[in-house]
Amino acid sequence: MNSILEPEVFFDNLSQKLDFCDPLVLEKLEIKNLINHNKGTLSLRGASAELFEKINQDVKSLAASMGAEEIVLPASVGLEELHLCGHLSRFHHLLTLQTSLLSYPGSSAQPIGFSPSLSAPERACTSAVCLSSYPVLAGKIFSHNETLTLTALGRCFRNEVIKHEEPLRLREFNMRELIFFGTEEFVKNSLQQCRVWQKNLLVEGQLRGIIQSAEDPFFPAENDGLIAFQRATKSKFELLLTMPGASEFVAVSSVNQHGNVFSKAFDIRFSNGDFIHTGCFGVGIERLALMILIQQGLQITRWPVHLKNRFSTTTSFC
Repeated sequence: MNSILEPEVFFDNLSQKLDFCDPLVLEKLEIKNLINHNKGTLSLRGASAELFEKINQDVKSLAASMGAEEIVLPASVGLEELHLCGHLSRFHHLLTLQTSLLSYPGSSAQPIGFSPSLSAPERACTSAVCLSSYPVLAGKIFSHNETLTLTALGRCFRNEVIKHEEPLRLREFNMRELIFFGTEEFVKNSLQQCRVWQKNLLVEGQLRGIIQSAEDPFFPAENDGLIAFQRATKSKFELLLTMPGASEFVAVSSVNQHGNVFSKAFDIRFSNGDFIHTGCFGVGIERLALMILIQQGLQITRWPVHLKNRFSTTTSFC
């Protein structure tokens, strides 16, 4: 963790006992429920795919209770749009670019060298679902105190500067997000409801973890000021679950308050000319599914009652 500022703990459940945790879950799942393609990609099938959908529907139910509108968003965003909101300069190292193969330079006698054969990229794969939502509302004028909540399931791509051998460290993954537009008070209250969802999952699901303020883990070193700002303003809170027998935390969900960064970039205002506020709540579906199985094991009958009622599958993991 960055030492600029100590994180603020919103809630912790680190004393929770894990009677049936199984550090070998990932290896066991690869028999019939998980295909690890390496390099940060995996496929889920059987009970794992069913658990994935149960988690997706659970977050979608939260969104429905908050009046969210389902939206289908592209898995890419224009580089010009990323430049407008400062994402391109701050997170360029994270991006996976979309390009076209103008010619095929390979042959059976030599390795493929693509660079001269690629077109100049105009779009990048989204590293967060919400990034492609702001251009949708570009130039929109909200009436006085008008609010909007969107929700989407989307594919995300992050070229994090880490090794991708572990299935929990993914180059591409699915995220269900809630995206909030409105007054500062509306966004704060909405994100507070999302933190309650995180807390209830920890307590009722008897999962071992913590909810604390954080900074984006993919900030490069030269962005120490932005890291400090995120922690000082408490604009980001993460739900982190612990790996059994290790000090490692795995982030499975985050709450993010953006202020008016995106509304200024895309000219989204109230009728009086003030820029609206935005925020988002995201759940990494694969990560949460795998961490539930690691902490509670593959025998659903042994799961805590609440977790069983909420996420049990009709198909066996074993």
